Amino acid sequence: HSHYSFTLGHLKCLKGIKNALGVPTLLCVIPGNGDDKHPFMGNVQDEMYERLKEANPDLIADVAYVKNAFLEAWVIAAKERGLEPVSWTCGNDRIEAYRSMVQKHGEKYGLSPEFQVYLVDRGDDNISATSVRESLLAGNKEKFMAEMPQCLWDMYDEMRQVMVGDTMPVQQTVAAINEDDEYFAYRKKLDEAIEKLVNK
Repeated sequence: HSHYSFTLGHLKCLKGIKNALGVPTLLCVIPGNGDDKHPFMGNVQDEMYERLKEANPDLIADVAYVKNAFLEAWVIAAKERGLEPVSWTCGNDRIEAYRSMVQKHGEKYGLSPEFQVYLVDRGDDNISATSVRESLLAGNKEKFMAEMPQCLWDMYDEMRQVMVGDTMPVQQTVAAINEDDEYFAYRKKLDEAIEKLVNK
């Protein structure tokens, strides 16, 4: 399962996966780049995932930083840790694209024929990373705590400082606005590749 940042909605997904499949999840994390949508990076992102792993050993097998959301990166991350991938979880927005990737490339990466792409339902709570960022910007600690796993509650001040303070890297924020930036070029390529897979 891949993330930039983590919410209570994601934790519910992990519990659902454990109940349905009986296995813990390898969280594949794409490093934040310091822009408005992915502000948590470096030490802050590391601390978030270290706390999550320690608090949920039954749900989280490990945390791996990956460069992209392609199947190859996730399979390599799992096998490097001695884990055998049995499923790939995602939401409605990616289910068809991911199923198509597994169908076309699964054998090449040594996935078993029983490997499945598993649809996770976050429910109706609408707890999204966007909502968490809005809570931090508004200084609404109560809403933040309602949206985040308890193990991250005392990171509120640190995370809010990233959102509103001068800790956000100015160069990276400015670079992210530039559509020629490497990150935007990568996202555009990823979206185009997924579109091709879906439309084939």
